[in-house]
Amino acid sequence: MGGRTGDFFRKKPKRIRLPDVDPDTLVGGVREFRLLEPLSRDGNVSLLELAVLAGFSAQTQPGVIFEIGTFDGRSVLNLLANAPLESRLWTLDLPASQLGQTAFAVETTEQKYISKAVSGARIRGTTWQTRTTFLQGDSGNFDFIPYYGRCDIVFVDGSHAASYVRHDAETAWKLWSKTRGGILFHDYDNHNWPGVSQVLEALAQSSGPYRELHRIRGTSLAGIWNLGQSQS
Repeated sequence: MGGRTGDFFRKKPKRIRLPDVDPDTLVGGVREFRLLEPLSRDGNVSLLELAVLAGFSAQTQPGVIFEIGTFDGRSVLNLLANAPLESRLWTLDLPASQLGQTAFAVETTEQKYISKAVSGARIRGTTWQTRTTFLQGDSGNFDFIPYYGRCDIVFVDGSHAASYVRHDAETAWKLWSKTRGGILFHDYDNHNWPGVSQVLEALAQSSGPYRELHRIRGTSLAGIWNLGQSQS
């Protein structure tokens, strides 16, 4: 009985949050960039986050961008609009028809973002659609091999369930070219999606490639990048 009481009152381990960097770290060398579709909707990145993504693309000038989790296409629209004219973008989204057949369980509260009529609605019909390839599938079992090592920016905003975040992080590292750009995750330190924080903080404390993970101050973006300078 005493042991159980002790367990009940035992304090939870203190979270070791990712260290912060200023948004200027990712966009400080850019004097101007395009910001499209500034009004956000439920499920979108914030306006500051959108500016960071756009500025990061303008700063690094990626040749290839890959996104896991298309949703309405607002994020990748801004990444691509600030990339070189010859750049290409691939974006993967889970079709609503596969919602009950996923490799890992998705969060119940994120199912509404999957059940939509059109994936990437905000980029369709724009100048940038011709440079975008819309992929459909489950990131938990999708064949990413053709894209390994080719992507300068990888943006991860798929399922927020811990199992998916962990798997997508492993995939993102394989996709990234490592020569420039980086990997960015959305919804870090968002109380609605604890799985994202749990996985990213564990990765940052490991000896693996994500030990240099940082959060961009004032946002829920976190990532690793290569700008030819120190992150700290």
